Amino acid sequence: DENLLVAAGNFNAADPFNNFVEVYSLKNPKDKPKVIYGFKGEVGDVHFTPDSKGFFARDNEGHSVRYCDFNTVREVITEKDKIRNIDLSPDGTILAGVTDAGNQGALYLWNTHSFTTKSVYKNQRAGLYAISFSPDGLRVVIGDSRGLIKILADGTVIRELPGHESAIQEIKFNHSGKFMASSSKDKTVRLWNLENLKEQPIKLADHPNWVWSIAFSP
Repeated sequence: DENLLVAAGNFNAADPFNNFVEVYSLKNPKDKPKVIYGFKGEVGDVHFTPDSKGFFARDNEGHSVRYCDFNTVREVITEKDKIRNIDLSPDGTILAGVTDAGNQGALYLWNTHSFTTKSVYKNQRAGLYAISFSPDGLRVVIGDSRGLIKILADGTVIRELPGHESAIQEIKFNHSGKFMASSSKDKTVRLWNLENLKEQPIKLADHPNWVWSIAFSP
């Protein structure tokens, strides 16, 4: 819903195990936000459901995911290994997450109706830091702690994209799905032409520090 904004990661110093998020109305930005308690520790990776009836957010230092219907909050996923990043499929039926256990990582898919877990890929040499669904929902792209990007279809790696020299922080597709951007701790952003991956990506390297987040304009 383009009329709502969630500010995640607010900290309840009095009770960090009952943290909160703030929901703002963009139609009435001067109104006080709605404060929703029930999150644990650090909150991040907010993803609205396509029907705008709620959102998923990663919390508890990456060890759980919670669903909020704008009134109540419930834990739907718990993982021993740290969940670094989550993404929701375009149709809202699959929640994907990548984990980091130091020298290895895993890609998980959860059905958003039953929240049954399906491990679809194990990354043996490096933890996984970033994930993104393609706009058509047919591919998943993951980035690891060493800077390698992998494109998967049906749980199988169909392409590897080397070039980054450190951990991938975020992966985003443009709205047509023809281009993909990746940001990294190597202080660069790379723009990939998905219709011609044989050509080198455009490299934006004038950043003074790690690049945490990226976004395409509509």
